[in-house]
Amino acid sequence: MALLCLPSQLSEPSIVISQEEFARRSEEIKVNPIIVGSGEVLTDSELYDVYVDSVKVTTTASLSTAFKTLMGAIYAFNLAFPKCHSSSMTFLQKVIINLQDRQPRDKKVLKLAGLLKCKLT
Repeated sequence: MALLCLPSQLSEPSIVISQEEFARRSEEIKVNPIIVGSGEVLTDSELYDVYVDSVKVTTTASLSTAFKTLMGAIYAFNLAFPKCHSSSMTFLQKVIINLQDRQPRDKKVLKLAGLLKCKLT
């Protein structure tokens, strides 16, 4: 799924990790909004947990629903995008969701959008 590749295209760590990685990672990853897949192969996971500030917000069977929930939680709780995922989250916001704001445009996002021939308004 293209959403799994997005952070690597923007030189950022993955937003989706395995349960094993989640358990062994340092505390800094656990405070960021993150999706945790139940399987070793993330695209084949049966369940995806969405965490915000170390709290499990929901569990879903769909990776796309997990991403929607993650973005919704960020807006519902009025959170800033985590610095380590700021370009990925900005790409999702501005290119995929088409939700614009008055923030300066991220150069990495503009470059990727150009490569994908996406139009930013």
